[in-house]
Amino acid sequence: MDLNKDLEDIILDGFRIRGVQVNYTGIHELLIKYFNFISKTITSTNWDVLYSTELQSKTLPRPYNLILKDIEEKFQNSGDINPYLSKDAFNPDKPDFLLYDWDIRHLHLSDSKDNPSDYFYSRSKNLLFFFLSAGNGYFIDVLPHQLKANDNAPNLVWVEKNLLRIIKNNWPHLLNPFKISKEENDKLSDEDRYDLRRTGIVTNVVIDGMSYLPMGGGITTAKTGGNFTIWSDQLFLGIKRFEEDLQNNPSKYIELIKKQGFESPANLDFKLIEQNRNLLVLEKNSRVAFPSGFHI
Repeated sequence: MDLNKDLEDIILDGFRIRGVQVNYTGIHELLIKYFNFISKTITSTNWDVLYSTELQSKTLPRPYNLILKDIEEKFQNSGDINPYLSKDAFNPDKPDFLLYDWDIRHLHLSDSKDNPSDYFYSRSKNLLFFFLSAGNGYFIDVLPHQLKANDNAPNLVWVEKNLLRIIKNNWPHLLNPFKISKEENDKLSDEDRYDLRRTGIVTNVVIDGMSYLPMGGGITTAKTGGNFTIWSDQLFLGIKRFEEDLQNNPSKYIELIKKQGFESPANLDFKLIEQNRNLLVLEKNSRVAFPSGFHI
């Protein structure tokens, strides 16, 4: 029995099914890359879509208005949203600093592909910025893909604080859990925040006199999502403790198997399996599965 080896195999199978190549040196690195990948992708479910008043008041030219409507319908009807993501979204090594910092995502408003067989749509001059929470898709704003003072300047669309101001004005409950203190002015310029993110440093942000913690969990010095290390440690250690309990208390699981109406096997043989992203510990002889309390 080696449940964490089973976990490693499950994660690798998840990458293979999606056609994603991943390089790693150990299970902790693999888990961090998996959480990065999963966090950047969007689950196909029936999302409720809400528009900000700022976006509702915009008149988008064709074809962007029609593409936005198509995206809305896909959100609402379990459509596949992921083709509108950046082409690096499926790269488990590629960071998304806007997501890590402010938990804001973006889609390309495009309806064409570089090649007909491509999964992703082509990059677009306009991006939809949105926030996901509790089954809701909050459409914040549509902005140009490039907000630069000149060709050599950083693209400040990724640090556009007005996106947070729109969230605060339309859906303040999304930011309230991250509110920490009153503060008159943000001490960082947009350029400062852009540069700090890329060195693995994340800071509070001031919106209308109030300071907020990073909504996306922050960024590590390794330039990964701050939550990913926490989640990978919790998962690895949780599965390890489950395995130790199986080894130290076999009689407990024998009784649980009997309560399910099965005869206790002569030898207990456990394996970690995945079912609808839930992790279960299967006793292979009786075919009785125990919930691990974790999902991926």
